[in-house]
Formats: sequence, structure tokens, C-alpha cells
Amino acid sequence: MRSGKASCTLETVWEDKHKYEEAERRFYEHEATQAA
Repeated sequence: MRSGKASCTLETVWEDKHKYEEAERRFYEHEATQAA
């Protein structure tokens, strides 16, 4: 049962990772536009 919970948590981490990467990409694109 514990391993099932761990895999569920791992999936959530990967979903969050995708969101953070997208937000980070937008942030740096915005910074580059401001600097240009």
C-alpha cells in the first residue's frame, strides 16, 4: 500500500515539474523581451 502512495506522489511531482518548467520558460522569455 505504501508503494502505491509513493507512485501516486511521483506522478504528481512529474505533473508539477511540467508546470514549473512552463512557467520558468515564460518568465525567461519575458525577461529577454524586457532586456531587448
